[in-house]
Amino acid sequence: MEIKSSAYVAAAAVALFGATAILDATPASARCRGGLVRGEMAHGTLQTLTEISARSRWRTVVRARYGSSYTRWSVATDKNVDCKKGEPGRKWHCRAVARPCDGRS
Repeated sequence: MEIKSSAYVAAAAVALFGATAILDATPASARCRGGLVRGEMAHGTLQTLTEISARSRWRTVVRARYGSSYTRWSVATDKNVDCKKGEPGRKWHCRAVARPCDGRS
């Protein structure tokens, strides 16, 4: 009798898990756009501020392509801010690249 009861519990757990998967059928990747978006190059004397500017320029490009709901850097995937400084005393050059995702809950 105990084996039969355990089988029912296991079957119920599988059914519950399957129902949950169906209710949440859209994977997180479905909220994201297909390709990487490259923002315009940002230039500045301080690296941190130039990185912030680069992310802002990325948001501008994303907003124009996909709308405001995709502009949150924190929910984007494959994020990278690449910064270079050619020579000492020169300006920083940074570009933000990421795959935009819908930030709405």
